[in-house]
Amino acid sequence: MRRRTLLGLAALLLPGAVAAAAAPSPDAFARFRPIDPVGESAVQRLILPADVYAWTSRPDLGDVRVFNGAGQPVPHAVAAGARPPDEAVTTPVPTFPLPAPGTADALPAGVNVEVREDGRVVAVRAESAAPTPRPALLLDVGALSRPAAALLVDWPDGAADAVIRLRVDASDDLDDWRPIVPSATVARLTADGHRVEHREIALPPTAAPYLRLVQIGGEAPLAASGISARVDRPRAPPRHWLTVPGVDDDGAHEFDGGGRVPADRLDLALPRDTYLAVARVYGRDRDDAPWRLIGQQTFYRVAVDDVTITAEPMAVPALRYWRLDWLGEPPDEPTLRLGWRPRELWFLRQGPPPFRLAYGLGGLAPEAWPMQDLADRLGAGTALDTLPAAVLGEPVTVGGRASLEAPPEPVDWRTLLLWAVLVAGVAAVAWLATRVLR
Repeated sequence: MRRRTLLGLAALLLPGAVAAAAAPSPDAFARFRPIDPVGESAVQRLILPADVYAWTSRPDLGDVRVFNGAGQPVPHAVAAGARPPDEAVTTPVPTFPLPAPGTADALPAGVNVEVREDGRVVAVRAESAAPTPRPALLLDVGALSRPAAALLVDWPDGAADAVIRLRVDASDDLDDWRPIVPSATVARLTADGHRVEHREIALPPTAAPYLRLVQIGGEAPLAASGISARVDRPRAPPRHWLTVPGVDDDGAHEFDGGGRVPADRLDLALPRDTYLAVARVYGRDRDDAPWRLIGQQTFYRVAVDDVTITAEPMAVPALRYWRLDWLGEPPDEPTLRLGWRPRELWFLRQGPPPFRLAYGLGGLAPEAWPMQDLADRLGAGTALDTLPAAVLGEPVTVGGRASLEAPPEPVDWRTLLLWAVLVAGVAAVAWLATRVLR
């Protein structure tokens, strides 16, 4: 087993070892930052700051490398920023008792469900007043913002101990039903003054607006005071904000973000508490490219007593240069705010310290390393995006802006030699033909 693991690691590291032999020197890059690793993990994680984007020649950050103390590049990979855990929101759902569970694919006979025009259940009426010992529950989950990830059984105070098995069915129209959870157990037990409750039923993804809880096991009937649904709302990573001063251009204002920061939001800040300004927003990726209209935006900030109301930032593509053409009087001293979510870099703690992050080298091709696979083989035992972030030191300029220029194309001496031989051959044939004609 150990031999196979070592062979697998060799297969992963061999391409990089070959590339490392021809790797550039750390001093060839525009800038570097010292790295202070965190903990003892073999794989380290970095959150890339704004100046990395400003001092690289590629929008995909392909000219970023990590070097160890011996000046050797180590395996690394650039990825999107880690997403925070989902936010769990619990909401009570309208619950209606059914006098009988009905069949697996239909409601019980004699049950009428009153529904509003928007599909919400108003009432459930039964022609027969003789309920079964184990009635079912009809749940209206159509008003939830997202499909429920789980159902939670709410027990009333003083409820007796019980262990109950339930089935969950789903329907799109209250006529046809299908089971989505064949069996789930909820329980409430007390002993020696201690209480144990298991009240959650995990649900598979479903967009059905109606659910039905059917008891299929347990001596006592389900005595629930209500049913709640848990919705897991995804949370995006927090944005960082870059402020860029404006330069007046005949009534309009232009802004240079200093690099291709992966911004997806644009906002405006003015040096006063209350303002309103309307502008057409243009953007471009190069200073010699034509301006491209992104859209029109109304920027405002209104402060009344202790309440401040501001406009939502504008959704934009990731560009470097921006221009605002004002529809009305141009504001004084506008500052552009670019909201962006930083990318992350994972690297292998290989070789002697200290480690440094080098970035900005024109013409350097990107490298791709299977870092998660490598971490699994090394036994890291955790997802890379959950590792604590290593600390980056202050930037040190080495090659500067000159390092960002792509080197000239190398001379293809082989092709030139072949052409020279071909021309010489043609000249020789022409000379021989001339001699023969004479």
